[in-house]
Amino acid sequence: MAKTDRRETRESDPRSEELRVAFGRRCREARIKRGLSQHEVAAVSGITQANIAKIERGQKNITLDTMMRFLRAVDRALARRLRGDLKARFAENLRAARTAAGLSQTQLSERAGVRSQYISLIETGKENVKLETVATMARAVGQDPNRLLEGVFDTRAPDEGESAEA
Repeated sequence: MAKTDRRETRESDPRSEELRVAFGRRCREARIKRGLSQHEVAAVSGITQANIAKIERGQKNITLDTMMRFLRAVDRALARRLRGDLKARFAENLRAARTAAGLSQTQLSERAGVRSQYISLIETGKENVKLETVATMARAVGQDPNRLLEGVFDTRAPDEGESAEA
């Protein structure tokens, strides 16, 4: 285990797998729509081609920062509509969900199987969590993982002149 007490991968977590697969599918669709190869996305994003292939197949448990790098490469319009720092927004949403569930950081850490210090790092936006962590925290507070990512994206439609390739 790492110093921040990241759990060992729980492959059996269906929410985590579902989140990875859904994100991977969306990434592949966006890449193809832009007419980009995995090698071209790799060159722009700094993510290796092998990892891009794994992301698209839902086999890679990526961090929120990596998610942003991929989106900037394949869907610039969507990336522009992101509101603020992904880590900070996830932190706010997790803190609100934990509070609404009536849980302390210690109680949440026990439910999630991590140290309370790790919860503190997440809730202060200092930890670059992976999609699996999003799913684990959602399960621990009794919410859908997408709910913890709410507000990350600006839901307004892109401006008329704005295109995905701009």
